[in-house]
This record gives sequence, C-alpha cells and structure tokens, in this order.
Amino acid sequence: MPTLNDFALAPVQGLMDLQVPGTVIEVQVDTTVSTPLIPGQAVKQSVAVTTGLPKVVALTANTDKILGFVPYNSVFGTFAASKVTELAMDNSVMWMTAGAAIAAGASLEYVYTTNRVITSAGSNTKIGHALNGVAAAGDLVRVRIISPIV
Repeated sequence: MPTLNDFALAPVQGLMDLQVPGTVIEVQVDTTVSTPLIPGQAVKQSVAVTTGLPKVVALTANTDKILGFVPYNSVFGTFAASKVTELAMDNSVMWMTAGAAIAAGASLEYVYTTNRVITSAGSNTKIGHALNGVAAAGDLVRVRIISPIV
C-alpha cells in the first residue's frame, strides 16, 4: 500500500532501473532523423559521425547493429533531430514493452517496427535477457541490455 512518502514512478517504457549499474552515454540524434525517437526505442550509430557526440538514428531493419536504447526522460517525451539525449547500453536495466508473453530469464530480441521485445527466435538482433516474466503483449518487462550488439 502506498504511503504519503511514496513517490516512485510506475514503470513506463524506457524507464531505467537505477538500482543496477550500467553504461549510459550522451548522444545526439542525427540531423537526418525525420521521426523523433521515443523512450525505449533502439538506435544505431550514424555513419555520418565526424566530430562531437556520437550521432544516432532509428533502426531500419531487425538485423541492424544496435548501439543502445533511448531512456525515458520526464522533461522531454521525444527526441527530434539534433537533440541530445542519453543512451542506455551494456548492463543497463530498462523497462521495455513486450510483444508477447515472455518467461523470466529468456533471451530477447527487439522488433523495430513495433518498438517491442520478444523471446529470441534467432531472426532479429539479440538485445539481452528478461529479468522478470510477463503474461501478454503490452506488459512491461525489465530487460538487462547487452550492447553494443556487433
């Protein structure tokens, strides 16, 4: 039962579990991005990087090499071209939306067209494993991210 001093956020897609140490870096959304990036979305590194922060773009295929995931930000809901954001990478734990039922401990892969994770079938890039199980599509699952995926 919540108390008056209970201010914890209910889990949302892209929310980091800050109790687990992980790798989080600062990146910039590439100027070529036309659709803003959303929390929990997987991104890859832009090949147009010359100087400054690493540039990231949305995935264009399920087999793309994932650099990391956009964390939830309570101030900015999305990140348009040229915006700076953080990127959750190796050993970070993030709440992600399931595309189907998932068993705890299952290896997961990311489906870029739906921004959801599913149990790995070997067809998409593996992104990590589930720390808890979920019963249905749309449920939130804690994922230990393993990246960059090369």
